[in-house]
Amino acid sequence: MVDRWSGTLLATATSTNETATFRAVGDNYRVGVVFNDTGSTTDTPLVFATQTPNQNAVVGSALSLMPPGGTFNDPDGSPLPYSATGLNDAARTIWLTFNATMQTFNGTPTSANIGTAGVQVSATDPANLSATEAFNMAVTTTTRDGESIHGV
Repeated sequence: MVDRWSGTLLATATSTNETATFRAVGDNYRVGVVFNDTGSTTDTPLVFATQTPNQNAVVGSALSLMPPGGTFNDPDGSPLPYSATGLNDAARTIWLTFNATMQTFNGTPTSANIGTAGVQVSATDPANLSATEAFNMAVTTTTRDGESIHGV
């Protein structure tokens, strides 16, 4: 349910062995939480804490982007390996590589990459519980005020 005054998405999921996906209409942000019953009471679902803002890249300019610290949090304190795909598990744009060890996106777009593509980042804990976020990556040929408008 969306609070009609604040636009905040309000939802509660209490099921196990189910995938609950919440979508915020209009901004292409998506949060997914997968619940996995492993028989342990300490397998707390991951927390999606910090949204990576939509990004802009300029043709011919190198981009290096790390999702904000604390994007995902595991209440159990487990390490969280990250992975990245295109939005809705589509292929990620070829020019944008993801280093899972460093949790960093790198690349230099060309004119063939002009447009906007969705990027999806996921974290999974050792109990195979996961959380996902998504943001847009827009590639343009222009800059604002003579400065690059991509995130570094």
